[in-house]
Amino acid sequence: MSALDHAQTAAPQPVPDDRDHAPASVTEAPPKDARLGRHPPREVLVTDEVRAMLGEPHLLPGECRGAYDRLLEEIAHARKPKDAVEWLLIKDIVDAQFEAERLKGLKHEAVASRLARMLRERITEIYTQRKPKAANAKAYAAHVSARATDAVAAFMRGDVKRHEALLRQVNLATLKLDVYDLIQDLLEPLDRMLGITVTRRLKAAQAIETRRLAIAREWRLYIIR
Repeated sequence: MSALDHAQTAAPQPVPDDRDHAPASVTEAPPKDARLGRHPPREVLVTDEVRAMLGEPHLLPGECRGAYDRLLEEIAHARKPKDAVEWLLIKDIVDAQFEAERLKGLKHEAVASRLARMLRERITEIYTQRKPKAANAKAYAAHVSARATDAVAAFMRGDVKRHEALLRQVNLATLKLDVYDLIQDLLEPLDRMLGITVTRRLKAAQAIETRRLAIAREWRLYIIR
């Protein structure tokens, strides 16, 4: 054997790459649109026929129809409704979710509104206690109102540092507890309605699975017979 043959025989063989034997789902990306260089759009499940069957959603003024339609499409893709009954249950899920978000928004608005109002009152009290004896009452009241308005606006948009020293005097933790205590009678019915709405959403989702299991059981019995 020549020296060249010996060198070729002794040369290490390349190590096989595990990716060569991996499933296609691991090594290959999902198909893309060759012209646009992006993934092809998903199938639209909520067609005009489906919308006509489900009817118009009961949205309040200011609520986004586009957000409702997107949620309906996403849940449809997640649940893959098989027939009209399942589509109606899908609509129940979306309606309940929208209603739950509406109730959460009402709770937030109630708390935020009362918090801003009480914060303004506390700041006004602080400035009133500091009023100089020689100060003009009308001019000082206008000054206090302007300062309170600015401080409340800054706080409500999250800018705590703008009036940090003043807000420390207010004692925000105690103020928030006072707010919840004062509007508890309003929050309790909202919480009850929210619980009912979430339960309705969960029951609609469970009804889809229960129905599919019942249909699958009937098919198994039919095949066995």
